[in-house]
Amino acid sequence: MEATSNNRKTISGADVLQAIRNVEFNKFTDLLQESLEYFKKMQKGKKDATAKRKQQREGRKSDEHSSNDTGDKDSGMDGDFENGVETNSDSVYDCDQ
Repeated sequence: MEATSNNRKTISGADVLQAIRNVEFNKFTDLLQESLEYFKKMQKGKKDATAKRKQQREGRKSDEHSSNDTGDKDSGMDGDFENGVETNSDSVYDCDQ
């Protein structure tokens, strides 16, 4: 197996595809390759969304610190809302319903 020959402890998707080719199940490799690419695309989208939320939170925190100096911050609001949708948690709730 490719992972063991390269002294790796983690098996990647490419390793699995190569193993399937080695045992001559070639008819499955195209579908599995497409599924792997879709999975990677979805994971990248999740990672990018998380990074964007984190960046927005950090920006708001710096804004909150500057607005605290002037007393403009409404301390009664715990959630962050964007276009009627709560954005501070992993779940998204539509507040317009």
